[in-house]
Amino acid sequence: MKYFPLIYENKEAWLFSKTKKITLIGMSGLGKTFISHILHVKHGWLHYSVDFRIGSNYLRESIFETCGKTNISLNERSFSIKDLSLLSKYLGKPGNPSANGLDFSEYMKRQNEHRAAEISSMLDIPDYINTHLKAPKTNFVCDTSGSLCEIVDPQDPKDPILSRIAEQTLIILIKETDSEMTKLKDRFKKEPKPMYYKEDFLKKTWRDFCIQKNISGNQVDPDEFSLYGFEKLISHRRPIYDLIAKNWGIEIPFTEISKIKSASDLNKLIYQFLPETKD
Repeated sequence: MKYFPLIYENKEAWLFSKTKKITLIGMSGLGKTFISHILHVKHGWLHYSVDFRIGSNYLRESIFETCGKTNISLNERSFSIKDLSLLSKYLGKPGNPSANGLDFSEYMKRQNEHRAAEISSMLDIPDYINTHLKAPKTNFVCDTSGSLCEIVDPQDPKDPILSRIAEQTLIILIKETDSEMTKLKDRFKKEPKPMYYKEDFLKKTWRDFCIQKNISGNQVDPDEFSLYGFEKLISHRRPIYDLIAKNWGIEIPFTEISKIKSASDLNKLIYQFLPETKD
């Protein structure tokens, strides 16, 4: 039993709906943005990027103020759905200042700013749909951040974020395989990126890392900690995402959704994974 009825309660409801509204969730790197881009560019779907909303609406001033204090050139200070690198640069990585690491207290400050911005960006979705989903754009895709699972409680039937997006859209988890998780780790090893962590989890992970290495915070290699934290983080996130799909939406295997090349492909795939009758 779902905590909130699926907006498309069965295959037939999806098939005959004139307006398709979906929210893609899951780990970073599984294709949420790629699929959203196909739907938007090729088929005119309204695309709501949570990461873009975070950077453009809520952290824009902080991001560009930080750019002004660093050696980031004016040519590099662009921010778009296609290029969210400034948001990553702003989040940064904690550790040794000589290796471009942030002081842990500053890092925590930025993490908390990101959390507040992501919550606001998710709560904005219903108003955004009501304002912008108009002809010729009659279909909607929300491309969530990989850290969505950190700001919701999938076991709370009244969770303010999940209840709002489930009322407006079909929540679809792109379910990763163990093989794909290994690929994500390998990709991250080659290019460690800034991540968002829930505060208690981050503090424990940071403390454990420093103890294991027997070093102080300002001696930490930022990339080394990022890899250590990433491996802990994805193991922590997997069961949370599973609960979101179980209680609030549906899940589609990455192996299936990665084959999508058009809106028609996606529509057929979603049809396969919706219940035959009302759940």
